[in-house]
Amino acid sequence: MGYLYSASRSTFFHSDIPYKDVPLDVVAISNALHEQLMIASLKDGKKITANPDGLPMAVERLAD
Repeated sequence: MGYLYSASRSTFFHSDIPYKDVPLDVVAISNALHEQLMIASLKDGKKITANPDGLPMAVERLAD
């Protein structure tokens, strides 16, 4: 069990669910990384984006 992340859609897919339209750019990530990213996003207000390799990472949001 784990997650897949798509940089093109900027979204996660649970690896145990058979989706019909998973993008070709998905990369597998661990449950631990997914949890870290959710905490960074929901608790710390960070934005989740992809690094150059297509892996998700949490970054500070830019001020308007």
